[in-house]
Amino acid sequence: MNLNDDPLVLLGLSCPYCGNPTKLVEDSQIYGRPYGTKCYICEPCGAWVGCHKNSDKALGRVANKELRELKHRAHDAFDPIWKNGHLRRTQAYEVLSIALGLPTEQTHIGMFNEEICRKTIKISTEIISNIMNITVLAKKIISWYYDGFNGRGKKYVEKALLIMASDVGIDRIQVKREELIEKDSLFSDINNVIMLLSQLREDGYTSIEQKWSGYEYNYFVATKMSDETNEEYYQRLAKEVEPYIEKLVKEEDNKKAKIERIKQLENELRQLKNT
Repeated sequence: MNLNDDPLVLLGLSCPYCGNPTKLVEDSQIYGRPYGTKCYICEPCGAWVGCHKNSDKALGRVANKELRELKHRAHDAFDPIWKNGHLRRTQAYEVLSIALGLPTEQTHIGMFNEEICRKTIKISTEIISNIMNITVLAKKIISWYYDGFNGRGKKYVEKALLIMASDVGIDRIQVKREELIEKDSLFSDINNVIMLLSQLREDGYTSIEQKWSGYEYNYFVATKMSDETNEEYYQRLAKEVEPYIEKLVKEEDNKKAKIERIKQLENELRQLKNT
């Protein structure tokens, strides 16, 4: 996934609503008094964005009232993840980046549109509510599946679980249960519905939900508790989280490779200057 807007929109230089270039103004034009910063504004649309202090660089895209409010709500939901010490700031943004499926360079709330802001609010709320459970779960997985992770993998378990929880839902990884694939309820024939429900209960599915699709309830999802042992449960979760861990390890390797390449180029440049 990418923010497929014009790069000029993401930089605040073009208006996403009308497509016209924005105008750089003193912040007093927006706030009614000076605060020592500048803003980009699209006057016809009433959309604007502030700039970094002592800079003409915009904080993101220009936004109308609705988007400005959503950005504030997104920050209110997301920032406590790192401000309250649950994760380091860079880690929190990495988790958000993967959960949203966005490149890290585009994972800035200032760049987000309305849809991504709403997703950020939902994901952040889920992460914060799940952090304590995830921390405990990560320790249990490591203790039950100690030999399953190499030395590098262990430090990523908690972070990978957070990403997995935002991806598949905390209930999916927190409870030992089996989930039935969506089952057509055949609402055209009530006798078929009764037979289906009866069969599900005979098979041990105690939690049966009607699901809404379009304009009517037309399928069921049923769940039942698994009879797996604690060891089997934690080992299964460990295997399910492994792809998330591998992705994090690979990303770290890529970052290290880029840093090493930059250092190499800097050394080569210094050598050229000295010759």
